[in-house]
Amino acid sequence: MTLPNASVWQYRAAVFNLALLRLRVRYNNSALGFLWSLGNPLFFMLVFTFVFTVLLNNDTPNYPVFVLSATMPWNFFNTTVLGMMAILPGERELITKLSFPREILPFSVVIADFINFAIGIAAINLILIVIGQGAGLPLLALPLVMLILTLFACGLGLLLATINIWLRDMQEVMGILLFGWFFVTPIVYSLDVITRDVNGVPLKAIIQVVNPMAGIISMFRQVIYSHEFPDSTTLLISGTISVILFAAGLFVFRRLSPRFAEEV
Repeated sequence: MTLPNASVWQYRAAVFNLALLRLRVRYNNSALGFLWSLGNPLFFMLVFTFVFTVLLNNDTPNYPVFVLSATMPWNFFNTTVLGMMAILPGERELITKLSFPREILPFSVVIADFINFAIGIAAINLILIVIGQGAGLPLLALPLVMLILTLFACGLGLLLATINIWLRDMQEVMGILLFGWFFVTPIVYSLDVITRDVNGVPLKAIIQVVNPMAGIISMFRQVIYSHEFPDSTTLLISGTISVILFAAGLFVFRRLSPRFAEEV
């Protein structure tokens, strides 16, 4: 049983310490340490740049930054969701022996991954500023866009972490689904290249409604690549969806968390 009246805020030190512990374990005996937070997005950037500019015809200006502005938020989203799903089965002994708000565990995953993400985003933008490609004033909107992404990832992660307690295959299924989700999200391409209609409705608009990550990724690209403030409509829609999903995920997680010790 969890403590019924305990607030996660009362356990904020424990959440932060668990997040730091995850980071220490992740980079234990690592020569480069936090620099590895740049490794995946830079690798993807090099691969996609080679494929879409050398092997295939692509006239997108400054394509490396175009891809990097999308792969960094996507990698954070992907890693956070899968990490939140895995944390409860991975901490079985802790859950079955101690009473505490179960949200502490997935929240520690979010904080650890967000620290990595924030360091990577800051480093990349610093490099872009040094080489004269910085976003300028639109960078002021970046924290808000990062918050929207974090709420969306956290809300989805809480829902899937709850489902994963009863359906352990969900983690494997989600890994496959995220692979497909990557390609229907405007990461290696822009939504502007989609010009087809479905029964008179622009396919671009359908994708933005069905796939919230499309709007979120587009906002990162607007700030980092296009040096523009996020579109107000996209900001409102993405922000609303993220807040609703976070509230729903937290509600379901808290409602079912007393049963976790029996099922984990």
